[in-house]
Formats: sequence, C-alpha cells, structure tokens
Amino acid sequence: EVTQRSALPSAAKSESGCQDSTSFVQIGKEIAVGFERGLREATPISVAEESKIGRKLERTLSNMKGFRGKWDLTQDTRKYKRYLEKLIAHLAKNVKRKGFSYRVHLIRNDSFNAFAIPGGIFGVHTGVFEGPNAVKNEAELVALLGHELAHVDLRHCVAKYQYALTVFGARGD
Repeated sequence: EVTQRSALPSAAKSESGCQDSTSFVQIGKEIAVGFERGLREATPISVAEESKIGRKLERTLSNMKGFRGKWDLTQDTRKYKRYLEKLIAHLAKNVKRKGFSYRVHLIRNDSFNAFAIPGGIFGVHTGVFEGPNAVKNEAELVALLGHELAHVDLRHCVAKYQYALTVFGARGD
C-alpha cells in the first residue's frame, strides 16, 4: 500500500518537493561526531600509555620553534602556574578517567589560547591573563580550563594523536 504524498505531514507545509529540516551542516556535524566517537572506541589506550605519549609530546613541544624561548618562563610560572594547577586539580575531581598527573605549562604569547595534549598536559598562553582579551574573572578561566580538561577526559587528544599516526604513517614509539 502506498500513501499519497498529499497525505504526508510534510505536504501540509509545502508542495514543492522533498523538505527535510536537517541541514547539510547538521548532517556534517553528525558524521564528524560519529567518526570521532568511533575513533575513540577503536583506539583504546590506558591512562599510563597516554601519559607516556604526553610526556614525549611535552618534551617535543617545549623545543619547537613556536614555543622555544616562550615555554615556562620564570616570571610566568611564578605568577600563574601554582594558581592554574590548583584550579585544574579542583576541576579534575569530577573527571571520569582517573589517574592522570595533570601538568600545566605557560607559553609567553599574547593570544587568548589554551590547549591540551594527551596525558593531561595543558598549555596556557599568557594572553589568557594579560592584554585586551584576558579573562575578566575566575569563572571565565574555569570555563576555559574545564573545556581543555574535557578534551582529555573524553579522549579527544589521544584519539587525534593516534589518528595522525595512522594517517601519516609515523610511529608512536
């Protein structure tokens, strides 16, 4: 049995062909989220293994061109590091994946930016604290740090790392 098009719910809205409320952007988002979820599930890794990867990346980053001479400068670490570590430790009480030794590094850079890498390692640009785009209060800083912590907790960082290893044929050893 076939239902006539005029009897379908969408026919009441328009007679001009197929109407779908799902946009191409939404479809793209759903594909990306599904891909990312599949990637995380297909690449299980222990906290210890992820921490080992993170320590290696941490050493590499500190010597990269964009970070060399800007990584954990004494004046920045004295001013911000202990405070950030306390905030991250407080936020980390609520994570699902336990066992990380969270670490934070300060990067002398005027941009408002922060990032997380596998193993619970964070980089925070000094522009988060200084300059026209600096956080206005602790709540804004907690939102930024919580966002980065969620990337670690949801395995986004290590999944992207493992994907890059696979795509580019690099070795993770």
